[in-house]
Amino acid sequence: MLEGTSLFCVATDDGIFLAADDLVYSEQDGMAVPLGHDFRKVGATDKVLIGTAGLMEMVHGDFKYRAGVFSNELLDELERVSADFPSSVAERIHQKLRETFKPVESLVTEGVWKGHRP
Repeated sequence: MLEGTSLFCVATDDGIFLAADDLVYSEQDGMAVPLGHDFRKVGATDKVLIGTAGLMEMVHGDFKYRAGVFSNELLDELERVSADFPSSVAERIHQKLRETFKPVESLVTEGVWKGHRP
């Protein structure tokens, strides 16, 4: 399981600023071990700004999650959702997350992930 490090979000009078580093790490023996860089954590369309620094990549059996792939798919889908209603965008994000993480929901309910939540 790869996790991200920093994501910064600042709201200003001119809009929203979102930035992130490009680092990912994994835990080994309770220590954070750097595993890579050049990992894209921020994306945008004309209507939506998205970023992540939590769970970046996970493979568990047949389940594969990669934040970059997920973000790109979500941004493509959100292009087709009306931005006139923010609730429509929020509903689509929630639906996409539920669809994506449904195969590993039992890991959360059985306590395998402990404090980690999809």
